[in-house]
Amino acid sequence: MKVAIIGFGNIGKEYLKIINKINKITTIYIVDVKSLKQVKNKKIKYLSISNFKKALPEISHAFICTPSYLHYKSASFLLKNKINVLIEKPFVLKTTHSKKLIELTNLYKTKCWVMFQNRANSSIKKLSKILLTKSLGKVETVIAKLIWKRDAKYYLDEWHGKYQYDGGVLVNQAIHLIDVIVYLFGKIDKFTGFLSY
Repeated sequence: MKVAIIGFGNIGKEYLKIINKINKITTIYIVDVKSLKQVKNKKIKYLSISNFKKALPEISHAFICTPSYLHYKSASFLLKNKINVLIEKPFVLKTTHSKKLIELTNLYKTKCWVMFQNRANSSIKKLSKILLTKSLGKVETVIAKLIWKRDAKYYLDEWHGKYQYDGGVLVNQAIHLIDVIVYLFGKIDKFTGFLSY
């Protein structure tokens, strides 16, 4: 099985750690706009974007780890080449793009998923087990708060924190909390939101 990691920043490196342990995977293509330092690992091959296009027929799955605003372009290209895709959250920044990706999966008989890594947190796993036992009784209301600090350093690159490039707090930070709520408690029937600054 041959796979590709598209985008090799911090998240791409985390995916490599996981994927590299899967014996079924014989080749991992790493694709990035920057030239990458080669490592001594026969399983890993670094490719430029132009060279990557030549490898497309060999690849069955790709992991998109690029900045958020590039997700749709990368995913649609891969799906059109009949490659299954896992996108690091957020899925895409526009509802129209998400609908288009769903259409492409149907058209090309491929799969397209989104990854929310907070589902794997030990506290979320523990709460999931507690909820399955029904020891808390029926859950009627869920109140959730997200407190994250983002200092100036976080916004120094060209895309973090700019709505056009990362979708803003709802799509790129609070989406984790929304995902956990839906994952643990099911579809949201009613919600209230407010904004202050």
